[in-house]
Amino acid sequence: MLAEELLDDAGIEIDMVPVPNEISSDCGMCLACRSEDLDAIKENLREQPFTSAIKIFTKRDSKPGYQHIEIFPIVSG
Repeated sequence: MLAEELLDDAGIEIDMVPVPNEISSDCGMCLACRSEDLDAIKENLREQPFTSAIKIFTKRDSKPGYQHIEIFPIVSG
């Protein structure tokens, strides 16, 4: 996974985990990270040649679940 490799190379601590059911009922994996690394993550992922869209969610503080905050669309080569 390109995002995992880019973030790992940048020294950003990430974990590969199953996608939470609140986000998608499909079986899949996602990268979990610390909220304080969000700006560095966006900087490292911006305009990379992904083959599928990258969606960023954050865990809500005031109520259960997740909030969609950004998407990096597929960048054509």
